[in-house]
Amino acid sequence: MKTGAAEQVLSWVQEADAHRRGEFVLLISGAPADSGPTIDAKVLRALALAQGSMPLKKACALVSEISGVAKNALYDAALQQKDT
Repeated sequence: MKTGAAEQVLSWVQEADAHRRGEFVLLISGAPADSGPTIDAKVLRALALAQGSMPLKKACALVSEISGVAKNALYDAALQQKDT
């Protein structure tokens, strides 16, 4: 059995003809789960204040324009805060 990063396994296969004979199985793990972008606490506070006077969609658009954080990231963060 040979394990390693893709570059390492490719190098190993290219080292010798014997490594290329027969069959082999390649198992690839997925990328680690991304917890999403980290949003500064001040931006989240601004979002919470904006939500107090306008619908969530508009609050996300406004805070996104001011902070530069993506609207969908703000929307997801707001929904996660509601769940907690």
